[in-house]
Amino acid sequence: MEEIAFLGGEPFLQPQLYSVLNYLIQKGITDVRIKLTSNTTLYNEKILALKKFREVLYTLSIEAVGPLYSYIRGGEFSHAAVETNFRRMRSLGIFKFRSNSALSAYCAFGLADLYLWQKEHLPELPEHYEHSNWAPIYWPKYLGPYVLPHRVREQAFEYNVRKLKEFGVYTNIVGRGLERALTMHVPEDPLLTDQFIKFTRRLDQIRGESISAVVPEFRELFEARP
Repeated sequence: MEEIAFLGGEPFLQPQLYSVLNYLIQKGITDVRIKLTSNTTLYNEKILALKKFREVLYTLSIEAVGPLYSYIRGGEFSHAAVETNFRRMRSLGIFKFRSNSALSAYCAFGLADLYLWQKEHLPELPEHYEHSNWAPIYWPKYLGPYVLPHRVREQAFEYNVRKLKEFGVYTNIVGRGLERALTMHVPEDPLLTDQFIKFTRRLDQIRGESISAVVPEFRELFEARP
């Protein structure tokens, strides 16, 4: 056995994770690579058991930073908590880190901030790894970046490019990553746009939030739809 992977849902929510790790240790099955994918909203001292294994690859699942992160994940989860947990995990010296981002339409104007955060906090990643692991979601269909009208995707592209240029980190390769993330090649679909807006309005109503307060660039889009 070479590799054992614990994927999502969130593995740190599963008490069986630690039971499995302890079983492997007791059986002497430690000369293996452990792979974990987590959003890092949780921290448990029991993860110290991972020190027993030959190698641990940790993929941080993160699609936004700051208030946008909290909006996407739900108000009880904050990006500040993720940063705190991430620093604690890094300090353990156990993990080799990677990153993965499942992008919804809500992420469109936050890609530059995400890229800058990844470059700062994951400096060991290979060049251009960050955006190469940005993956638009395709289910449910009404939440992917392609639900946005093409003019909004173009605005988002220009906004992110401008911000990355301000920080001196824009390259043509990063630009192509932005194009893929924003699904610039996908034609617009007004029915999906309407579904996205109706879903978001209902979500905001339930939560007592406003997408326009978090992503002001969406205000015109939402006000134009009755």
